[in-house]
Amino acid sequence: MLQDAVQGRSGLLYVYRGKKYYLCCGGCLATFQRNAAIYSRAIDPVDGRTVDKADAIAYAYQGHAYYFASASNLAAFAGEPKKFIHEPVALPVGS
Repeated sequence: MLQDAVQGRSGLLYVYRGKKYYLCCGGCLATFQRNAAIYSRAIDPVDGRTVDKADAIAYAYQGHAYYFASASNLAAFAGEPKKFIHEPVALPVGS
């Protein structure tokens, strides 16, 4: 969940604000607990809305989990994922 990689099993359960989140290992669980307000959220790649990972529609693409605010956003993404995936921009050395 911290890196949004697709996992083959549920993992370790952590309840935050009454919602269930699953982490892969003790290290990720500890990090999530320290920063749950950050790690419990994701950005819908279609419309940019912030979503709660516990409530959002999840979709796996190329080993990465993406989270969506609506079924129509998931459908748009699934139809043309590369349109919505943006690679991080590398900063020049020394920035």
